[in-house]
Amino acid sequence: MDVDPRLIQKYGLQKVMEGFGVEMPTERIPVFHMGERVGTVPAEFDPAFIKSKSFFYTPRPGDFTRTEEGWLAHKTMGPGDVASVPGFQAEVRSHREHW
Repeated sequence: MDVDPRLIQKYGLQKVMEGFGVEMPTERIPVFHMGERVGTVPAEFDPAFIKSKSFFYTPRPGDFTRTEEGWLAHKTMGPGDVASVPGFQAEVRSHREHW
């Protein structure tokens, strides 16, 4: 199946796949940074189509790599960069823990 990337950018992967009758997984996928789990992203997350919520972060190729465990955020990304990714949910941490 060939899908125009502009459709995915405009409507999101979930809606495009639903239009083709493809059922997408719904479980959130873990995000790791420097060996630590820092949060999750939606199952349909695709770094090629990130639209940052912050003007301080511009997505770059290689910012996220898919592994068996989940998505690996590149070591050059900071907490604000990852937090500006739409759909990212940070892990709940105590007031003494941070990343």
